[in-house]
Amino acid sequence: MNDDRFGSPLGEVCRTFNTVTRIGCFYVSRGGPGREDFSELQPILVSRSTDAYTGPVAVLTGEANWYLSEQFACMVSEIPTVTTIGDTTMRRTDWIAVYNLPGNSTFGIPESTMVRADSVTWVHEAGIPPDIFVDATEEDFLAGRDPVLEYALEWAEGQANRW
Repeated sequence: MNDDRFGSPLGEVCRTFNTVTRIGCFYVSRGGPGREDFSELQPILVSRSTDAYTGPVAVLTGEANWYLSEQFACMVSEIPTVTTIGDTTMRRTDWIAVYNLPGNSTFGIPESTMVRADSVTWVHEAGIPPDIFVDATEEDFLAGRDPVLEYALEWAEGQANRW
């Protein structure tokens, strides 16, 4: 099953680097009124491409990645030729049902979320940790430096020399 909530563009981008159909993640939704009442895990597949790029690929991740970018990081991290670089993602992949309340207020309830391809790691608890952690501080960015991008460029240059 490929749920449209994940957006076909995510799967298409992942497919660009994927030679074997694989589980990118699982989708799970509330299945009842209880806190732990969930539906069965529904696999979200990353289809294979017969003309996939098979060289090394770097994907930059960080604490500001949530929802679609976090879903992308989760799915693409299952592809062996992809290396994620940066920091753990935000841990916010939940789809929220928003209800209007009196007085122009709203109330949101998570109704579904993602589980990693290992079928046990809930993304909203663990986020997507990078393959290579690179520390980046607010001070770095204020000084006009992006340590994650700098590292990724050095990494890519090293990969190009080996590939």
